[in-house]
Amino acid sequence: MNEYVMRRVLLVPPTVFIISLIVFGSIRLLPGDALDDRLAEAGVPAEDRLKIRADLGLDRPLVEQYFDWMGGLARGDLGDSIFSKDSVRTRAWRALPITVELGVLSIMFAIILGIPTGLISALKPGSFIDLIVRTLAIGGLSIPNFWLATLLIVLPAIWWEWVPPLTYVSFVDDPIGNVTLFLLPALVLSLRLGATVMRMVRSEMLEVIRADYVRTARAKGLTEYRVVTRHAFRNAAIPVVTVIGLSVATLLGGSVIMESIFGLPGLGRLMLEAIREREFEMIQSVVLLVGVFVMLVNLSVDLVYGFLNPQIRYG
Repeated sequence: MNEYVMRRVLLVPPTVFIISLIVFGSIRLLPGDALDDRLAEAGVPAEDRLKIRADLGLDRPLVEQYFDWMGGLARGDLGDSIFSKDSVRTRAWRALPITVELGVLSIMFAIILGIPTGLISALKPGSFIDLIVRTLAIGGLSIPNFWLATLLIVLPAIWWEWVPPLTYVSFVDDPIGNVTLFLLPALVLSLRLGATVMRMVRSEMLEVIRADYVRTARAKGLTEYRVVTRHAFRNAAIPVVTVIGLSVATLLGGSVIMESIFGLPGLGRLMLEAIREREFEMIQSVVLLVGVFVMLVNLSVDLVYGFLNPQIRYG
């Protein structure tokens, strides 16, 4: 098991390096120059614009800019915003817990909604309950998140004159208000993943419960609960873990919309503002931070594989 973990951990540094190269290069390929455009709109002469670019280090070769950025990252310095002069690290770390909380709640809701319904549907195939669950899963996959989120704000305001809380409060200051604020966006964000988990659990369980070792477990006199939880579901859970792990990137992408609709000052909203303002330092640092976070989640998924299936860790 230690060798399996070490092999996965050793892949982290080169992956981070590749991600940083892609992020840095992609940002530099964007057309236009936001700094030059803003200075020109302010009436700054061309000579002064060149001096400002030199002071910011934007006139240096891209290789030097890249290693300067990576050196700052190694020291924990993500740079400063070009226009507002705010520390990127301060703004990113202030927004990160909000996005993480939204993502964790969404995954929890997806697991709570998806796994039990998937098990019930698999254990009663062709029944009326199975039909209802599969219909709801198709609806969860089909309904756009942004449309449903908009309805949850607009319709209660029209029908009952009630608007969900849209002003962020931290968990430390107001735990109940914080959880109440996150309930709707997390629930909306979890529907698609929950439907995917449900369908995956159902299909995998239908395949596993027909296996010989499950029939052997039943023949030994084990209760149906032990057969399902100890033998069938543990093997069926491996593809489900894969789906949940790969969906983290999708949830982070969906958080951009949810945070904008529900007024959550998380990484998604910060990224949207940085793109609108063409804040290159902010964009590349936040994208790299999100990329590393997704990579660590995938690493955790690999380690869970080794726990669920010993053949993987020794393969």
